Amino acid sequence: MDYYRLRTDLGFPKRWYLGDINKVEDEWAFKQGKPVDEKKFQNLTVKITKKGASMDFTETSAFIAPIVSEKFAECLSGYKDEIQLIPVKVPATKEKYFIMVVKNTIDCVDESKSMFSKFKKDDSVRPDLAGEYREIGILKINTSVVDKAIFRLGKFDICIIVNGDIKRELEKAKVTGARFLLVS
Repeated sequence: MDYYRLRTDLGFPKRWYLGDINKVEDEWAFKQGKPVDEKKFQNLTVKITKKGASMDFTETSAFIAPIVSEKFAECLSGYKDEIQLIPVKVPATKEKYFIMVVKNTIDCVDESKSMFSKFKKDDSVRPDLAGEYREIGILKINTSVVDKAIFRLGKFDICIIVNGDIKRELEKAKVTGARFLLVS
C-alpha cells in the first residue's frame, strides 16, 4: 500500500486563505493526533483572511487545523474511527465545513531514507521539542509499522498521512485544495 502526505494545494488558482477559529484558545488541540472533547468546540467560525475560491481541503494559518468540506468529509465516512469532524462555519458560504481532527499519531519516519533535522536539548527557540523533527526535506515512512489509513506523523504533527485508498477516493470525488506527495 502506498502512503501520501496530504497538504493544502498552495498553487490552487485564486484560492482563499483561512485564519484563526473563533472561541478556540488553543487551536493546537486539533493537531495532536488524538480525539478532542467536542463539547468544548461548539458554534465555531473560521476567519477568511484572504477572499478567494473556496476549497474542499484547506488548513488554517500555520497549517494547524484542516478545514474540510462536506464533500471531502463524505469521502472519509468509512474512517470514523480515525478522524473526528467538528462543524465550523465559514463566513459567506452556504456549504457545510468541518475541522478534521486526525485521531492517531504514528512514529514511522524511515530516517535512513529521509532528510531531516531535529530540535536539540539546547535549542535556542524550542528546547521543549528536543528529539522532535524541526524540518523534513525528504520524507519516507516505514510502512511496516503503519496500521491506520489516516494519521499524523509522530514527532512532526503538522504532517497528515493518508493511504492510497483515501487518495484515490478523494481524487475520484474531484475534491479541490488537496495535494498528495508520495512518502512510501
